[in-house]
Amino acid sequence: IYGERDDEIVLDTFPDFPLSSLVFDHCVVPLSEDYDFALRPHLLDCIVNESPQFNGPYVRDYRPVLGSPLINAGKDIPEIIFDIRGTLEFPRTDTLDIGAYEYSVIEDE
Repeated sequence: IYGERDDEIVLDTFPDFPLSSLVFDHCVVPLSEDYDFALRPHLLDCIVNESPQFNGPYVRDYRPVLGSPLINAGKDIPEIIFDIRGTLEFPRTDTLDIGAYEYSVIEDE
């Protein structure tokens, strides 16, 4: 969850969905001061108010660049062995990165 707005997440309550069951696990989350108090209890190992440092988000290139806080900050899920590219060229490391792409050197870095 990441964008250009401070209020990317807005919580609402529904009668049949207790807010206490909501958990954001290993995410990148921008929080404004207005929502910080309400969302903090629902964040598990999240990166808060930091830029994810994508290679080119305005051209939909969401690969993390060297130094990105996403690198090695993901949740350990043994069943996931490749990133979204799904090739042996980019196997996931022992510690996953947050996001669809595992960090790899980008030619112009």
